[in-house]
Amino acid sequence: MSEDSQEVQHHQVAGEPRMPAEERYCMIAEAAYFIAERGGFTGDGETCWLEASVRSTGCSA
Repeated sequence: MSEDSQEVQHHQVAGEPRMPAEERYCMIAEAAYFIAERGGFTGDGETCWLEASVRSTGCSA
């Protein structure tokens, strides 16, 4: 097994396919937009982004 494939395996959760970075970014961006829209675009964009990121990974804050 090469060092590159060992590195990938180290960072992946067992049994879960790795999502390309661009796809993950787009998914978070879209979710952040809808979170901001739900709040009437009155909140902080960074907070919306962080909430979307947490929701996309399934982690609790």
